[in-house]
Amino acid sequence: MMNFCLFGAFFSKALRRAGFVVLLSGALSLQLHARESPPVTLVKGTPTLGIYQTEFLRTQINKDKDLTEAYDLLTEFQFEDALTPLFKCIKREPGSPSLFSEAHTLLGYVYMNLRKEKETRAHLKEALHLVPRNELAHYLLANEYFIEGDHEKTKTHLIEAVKIKANFVSALRMLGETLMDEGHPEEALPYYEKIVKALPSSGYYRFQMYRAYMAAHKLPEAEKTLLKLIEFEPGFLLNYSRLGDIYLEMGKLEEAKRAFSRVLEEDPRSPVGHLGMGKLYLKRDHLPEARKELETARKLQPNNLEVFKSLQMLKDREKESRFSGISKVGLSALAFSTILLILWILHLVSRRRHMLNLMASFNKQVDQIYDLAKLSEFILKFFRQILESDEGLILLFHRQNNLLFTNFSEGLSPEKARVHIYTGVEVSNWVRAVAKPLLTLKDLARIPQTQEAFPSLMERLESLDLQLVIPLLERNLLLGMVALHRRPGMRSPEKYARDLIGPITDLAAHAIEALYLYESSVTDETTGLYNKRYFIQTLSAEIRRAERYGQPFSLLTFDIDNFKRINDTFGHPQGDRVLKDLARIGTQSIREGIDILARTGGEEFHIILPAVGWEQAREVAERFRRKVEENPFLRNPDPLKVTVSMGLSTYPCHAMEEASLIQQADDALYQAKRTGKNRLCFPETLPTEQPAPVLRKMEGVPPDLPIWDEGSGLFNQAYFTFRLREELRRSDRQESPCSLILFSPRSNGKAPEDRIQGIASQVRASIRNGIDIPCLLPDGELAILFPETDEDRGAIISARLAGDLSSQFQAEYGKITYGAATYPKNAFSEEELFRKAREGLGGR
Repeated sequence: MMNFCLFGAFFSKALRRAGFVVLLSGALSLQLHARESPPVTLVKGTPTLGIYQTEFLRTQINKDKDLTEAYDLLTEFQFEDALTPLFKCIKREPGSPSLFSEAHTLLGYVYMNLRKEKETRAHLKEALHLVPRNELAHYLLANEYFIEGDHEKTKTHLIEAVKIKANFVSALRMLGETLMDEGHPEEALPYYEKIVKALPSSGYYRFQMYRAYMAAHKLPEAEKTLLKLIEFEPGFLLNYSRLGDIYLEMGKLEEAKRAFSRVLEEDPRSPVGHLGMGKLYLKRDHLPEARKELETARKLQPNNLEVFKSLQMLKDREKESRFSGISKVGLSALAFSTILLILWILHLVSRRRHMLNLMASFNKQVDQIYDLAKLSEFILKFFRQILESDEGLILLFHRQNNLLFTNFSEGLSPEKARVHIYTGVEVSNWVRAVAKPLLTLKDLARIPQTQEAFPSLMERLESLDLQLVIPLLERNLLLGMVALHRRPGMRSPEKYARDLIGPITDLAAHAIEALYLYESSVTDETTGLYNKRYFIQTLSAEIRRAERYGQPFSLLTFDIDNFKRINDTFGHPQGDRVLKDLARIGTQSIREGIDILARTGGEEFHIILPAVGWEQAREVAERFRRKVEENPFLRNPDPLKVTVSMGLSTYPCHAMEEASLIQQADDALYQAKRTGKNRLCFPETLPTEQPAPVLRKMEGVPPDLPIWDEGSGLFNQAYFTFRLREELRRSDRQESPCSLILFSPRSNGKAPEDRIQGIASQVRASIRNGIDIPCLLPDGELAILFPETDEDRGAIISARLAGDLSSQFQAEYGKITYGAATYPKNAFSEEELFRKAREGLGGR
């Protein structure tokens, strides 16, 4: 009997080196017997199995010379060299079945690391043929089937391993996680319970058991498990927050308060602590306290999705409360007369229905806008419609620069509508002095701080004949203003100010603030493009996606030639104009929602082109370079000629990881600079044959399952359904989203069979080949599944694709409608995903 901790550690390391994605993490081992023991001495840089020693029983290592030599080589990751002693071992005569079985087991492990699937299976099966009760061979074979995506065979071999050794912790854990991936937490729980029984001091496995209890909605058991975790590690505050969430769901509000209070006592700036208290106050209907706590949580963690969801719930409750108050005012008219009361109530009901419909319409449409410019356009049009105004503009306030500027206008010429005012120091005082949601120019003039806060604003509005102003305020901060023209004979807007303008303005300001916070975290302030932080995150994700699907992708880098000379000659404001124009040309040259254009330096930009090989990327780059060269910049008085130098690299042709890919593109860019500028260069070593994008092979697909629909050339429904289920499982495992988009290209209620091939061709040209999954459903709907695509990106892609299809086929079929849903943000199952997408389809 020997300590096998080192072998478990090198097994984990070797799998990572080989690029495997295995359903195990730091505690991966070949353990056949686990027992509690004193903590081992941890050596810096050395992998361990937590605080438990792992012993490997019935081993022939240290008993057989060849097997021992192979083991020593494997601990140094010398897999090829280990083959020689292992083959010597299995060819020896005579030899015991247990010796040969162990040798074949290690051979299977070696070939697993060498990525030779056929040999891996053959040796592990031979190991089991010799000794059927070889739990280690069962366990390794289960890993092999898991890598291939065959969960049924994975579970079969894991169950066998556990039957042989009831406390085989790694096999128990893998069984639990596989069942959790399949959505069967009730079945996974017994395995986690066995692990915790074998390793009662393991906080990690107890936490996994807590997750399974929560997924199975067994709240008392989850509470008990968390209390034990808190006992293990009382200083880990996140567990108190989780406990508070359980108490909220169980209706134990006092216990929830104590849990969240404990978090805030230890860390007053804890976002989860303030979020928990906000949810508690919301549960108790204490809305002012809930807003205070949730706003604090948002300040501490601006991009927390749960905070935004809770704020949305709060906003809905506040609206209900506000309109409830309005109804009470109406009911107080009972004191006057029965007849007047009836007439007044009828008037209120009609008016309230109208107000609620307007607010519901506003809320629904705002929730589908993910771009600040488009949101500004929608808000202006909405206020113009309800106030019957034919001209207006929306001004946004940039707090860092103290700048009030026009973001969108209608009915006014661009030259006249351009407002650009650097505000004074009294903006906050002006905000506090605003008493009404709708102001006239006379109201503005009566506020003493107006002239100091906004020099020349009154004069600009008067010159544009805009008499109505709606301040957009969020938490006593100015976000902007809506300014509108008041037509002669227009009915008094005061009737709206009391019960509609105010609530709508609150919704509009909140939507602007949320989008601004999001865009400012990932976008460049000058150009509106993505920033370097977002570029690096996306590049890393694209490499993982390319590995998963066996697809290439390309990276373009470019910068402006002689940009310093432009700044020195024309000044930095004009230089910024060049950057903005260049960003506009770049945005028009890529696939919106798929390709990523980012400003990563002063005049340096990068473009990520998913599922695009280097030859196609070269065409995209040359087309963009010519557009820039032909575009007239500045025009003061003569157009300025601007050119760009570009570098290109492609995964996996030129590099296999992000730092090398960026370096290859940068080296090519410098080559373009050195050889004359205004050109595209790429690494000298090019692939002799560019691999064509291929559909990722899906293991486990029944051999007789047809894939293609002959009529459209898209995937058929059977294969689409299979892939959809696989992607939902993968989303759960990797905590990544996926989006479903439905299109309805119909004519008079019938599917357009005569032109469906044209529609299919347009779709195939607009998606990521080999990644996205398009299918023509039997009822004529077009479904596309976009793996690893969040709600924002899905909205952009669906709107773009629907616009492309409508512009091409509108004459035959009218406007092509679409609906989208994202898993798991707004749908939690396959059926709900389709239902939510169809709701959007019917609402457009």
